[in-house]
Amino acid sequence: MAQVEVYCITNQLYMGPAPTDWERVWKFFDVVITLIRQPVSVPEGKLQVVFPITDDENLPPSDELTELAVFVSKLVIHGRNVFIHCGAGFNRSGLVAALAYRELEGCTGAEALNVICDVRPLALCNPWFRKYLREVDEKCF
Repeated sequence: MAQVEVYCITNQLYMGPAPTDWERVWKFFDVVITLIRQPVSVPEGKLQVVFPITDDENLPPSDELTELAVFVSKLVIHGRNVFIHCGAGFNRSGLVAALAYRELEGCTGAEALNVICDVRPLALCNPWFRKYLREVDEKCF
């Protein structure tokens, strides 16, 4: 049986690459945030949100990223186990996990960036994502 590669960011918030063993994923996780075009069969009582992001300089609008991060943080606050994944589990999942962590912990984007990189070495090597996280707090009103 295949392993599911996951990295714990904080209690109930996880990130990683696209899984191959969805049966195992659904045994542990209540919600899966999929950042690539990969809808899967979702068991009753579970949720998959598909929000494709490209791994380049073309980030989604800031308000959409914020809305997704707030949604993920609320799920975690309400006790749901959330798994955020993209293709390889480094950049897109790292970006959304960092933004959700920032919402949960009330830290800066730069601090969240450091947490993700501590948990998942080589994560967030996309320079546009790193720049976004370093500057996200300046965009807040």
